[in-house]
Amino acid sequence: IEVLSQPGGGTPPHVHRREAEIFTILEGRYAFDLPGKTIIAEAGSTVFAPANVPHCYRNIGDSVGRMLVGMTPGALDAFFMEAGDEVPKGTTTPLPVTQERIAKLGRTCTTFSIEMLAPDQKLGGPVA
Repeated sequence: IEVLSQPGGGTPPHVHRREAEIFTILEGRYAFDLPGKTIIAEAGSTVFAPANVPHCYRNIGDSVGRMLVGMTPGALDAFFMEAGDEVPKGTTTPLPVTQERIAKLGRTCTTFSIEMLAPDQKLGGPVA
């Protein structure tokens, strides 16, 4: 899946109970928080988040970041199709966060065995 992230954008801490994720940075600069460490990744870097390991990422650059995200086992694209809302092609502006979208995301996470953690959950640590 190709992911575009606004500066400061990313994911809240979460755990995939089935999938491992592989992030390959194409453009920009990201911080990945995993238990006890923070990984700074720039274009050309790859980061691995195993299944059952809490993680999150954020774009720490000053422009839109771009990465490819692979999952194993596959088929998590169905999660994004169900949880997300289609935006016009070429759009990089995120849709507004609404209570309806938050509730939809929660239901979809349950279906796909993804556990959302408290937004303030401390994951990171020394930069690796």
